[in-house]
This record gives sequence, structure tokens and C-alpha cells, in this order.
Amino acid sequence: MTVKVAFIGAGSIAQSHLDAVRLAGGDVVGVCTRSEGGLRFAQANKIPHYAPTPRQLIDICQPDAVFLLTQPNAYYDILADIQCYNLPLFIEKPLGNRGMDADRLRSVLPDTVFVGLNRRFYGNILPITEMIADEPPFMAQVIMPEREKDYGQYPDRHIRNHWDMLQGIHLVDLITHLAGGCETVLSGVQWGDLPLTTTPQYTMTLYRTNRQHHVSFLSNFDSPGGWRIHLFLSKREIIISPLEKTVIRSLSGIEELPTDERDQQAKPGFLAQTECFFEGVQGKLPSNWVSFNDARESMRTLEALFHLEAPVAV
Repeated sequence: MTVKVAFIGAGSIAQSHLDAVRLAGGDVVGVCTRSEGGLRFAQANKIPHYAPTPRQLIDICQPDAVFLLTQPNAYYDILADIQCYNLPLFIEKPLGNRGMDADRLRSVLPDTVFVGLNRRFYGNILPITEMIADEPPFMAQVIMPEREKDYGQYPDRHIRNHWDMLQGIHLVDLITHLAGGCETVLSGVQWGDLPLTTTPQYTMTLYRTNRQHHVSFLSNFDSPGGWRIHLFLSKREIIISPLEKTVIRSLSGIEELPTDERDQQAKPGFLAQTECFFEGVQGKLPSNWVSFNDARESMRTLEALFHLEAPVAV
């Protein structure tokens, strides 16, 4: 069965999704945008249908599923408008600028919802999840350096004011996937202010996850970018860093995991997550399905890290 997909939104991320859908054997049959950019996108990519409203698009092309690729502040109104169709939904992250935005969506979601958190689907993450499955509680360190000038180039004040949720969700969701969500903040300190935002310039937080692992989270906006995750296991250390690079260090030596071939065919993680979504559209949800609640857990963790009001030492 070829899964027929309708795109709502045709921004910069849409081309990456289109490539992944086609590689996964699906068919993008229509595009909806408020501007004519969607029409140009459809014409350039030989997509048969364009419509200015989601309802019109769904009625015209009768898709099996919908990809929601617009700005998060438009999600609620769009989903409320197409709720009656109850089509399986692929929704891009984040689910809003704050957790309360995500919670508002619950009443308008269809029965089947998948959230596009593609870093979970990098080819080098699956073997890591297998390695740590039976590990006793371990320590992890997450480092997220950014440059203030990169953050400052967002033209939209609203986006700049919520940079942490719009960009930090990528890395925080990956450590949440590997180690669990934030259960208890053990200690933390924040200092410095970025303009036009509640995000601090420097954050250092230690927390325990709901799987009883401990995570040290470090973020600063005063150095070159280059996030990385260190997992300190009983007899080895796993280092994950861009571009989809993983190094395993042990007493016997150093091993570098090869980049997955499918991460070279499309934007890393996109092909695997699309295949996962298509499995759910066609029947049973696979074990690596990323649910609304999974994504909401990562948002909770992110808010605990960046909006720590009264750190409690335990």
C-alpha cells in the first residue's frame, strides 16, 4: 500500500520531508499553504494538488495521512479545523513555545499522532539504546553551546523569545529518549540574560531522571556551537556528537560507529522516522513510535532545565 500524504505547510523543512516520504515509498498528493509559496512548491516538485485551506486540500486529494509542517502557533486552529477527518497525523516539533501550548492541543488531536523528533532515529542511536538497555543507573553529561549572534539572527521577536523550546528540544529530547525525563532537579545555577528572551546565557543543572539515571546539563551562549552527549557506563563511555558521530571508548580501545547509509540518503533520521510513521498509518504502532506524550515529556524536561526558579540541593 502506498501511503498518500498531504502537507500542510511548505517551509524550509518541507523539502526534507518530501524526500523522505518518497524514499519511504509514500506519495505526497497535495500541499496547503496560506500563501502562493505552497503552489510554487507543488509545481516545482510535481505534486498534483494545491489548496489554500486544509479542508479544501483533504477534500480534493483524500490523503491517508497529514504532515503538519507550519509554525507551532498555528497548530491548534488547523487541527481544530480538520479534527472531523481523524486522519493519522505527523506533527513537527516542538508542540508549542511552552508546555501549556502543547496541552491545549490535546482536545483537537486525532487518534493517531506521531511527533517528528528525528534525532531519535539516527542510525547510530539504535545500537546505543541496545547497549544501555540493561545498564544500572549511569551518569550522563549533555553539553549545548551556542553563539548569541546565531540566536540573535532570528528576525521574529516571538521566536527569539522562545529559542529554548524551538531549538533546545532537539538535544534535550535525545537525552530524554536515552536516559528518561527529568524527575527531580538536584541542583542548578543560571546567570546572565539574553535579550528578548527568558533563556539565561548560562545554565548548569544536575537532575535525576525517571529511570534513575543522573544527567548534568550545561548550556551557554558564549562559545561556538557543537552539542554533545557523554554516557558514562560501567565499563565504557559513549560520546555522541554531530554530524551523527558516535565514539565508544573502553579499556580495550576506541570504536567509532559508522554513519548509517539511510542518514546519507535524506536528512539524518528523516527516512527512518517516516518509515515508522507509515507503519502506524497502515496498522499496528511500532515500538519506536514517538507519541504526543513522549514529546510532551521532553518539553517538561526542557522547561525544568531552562526555567529553574528555586534549585533544591538533595
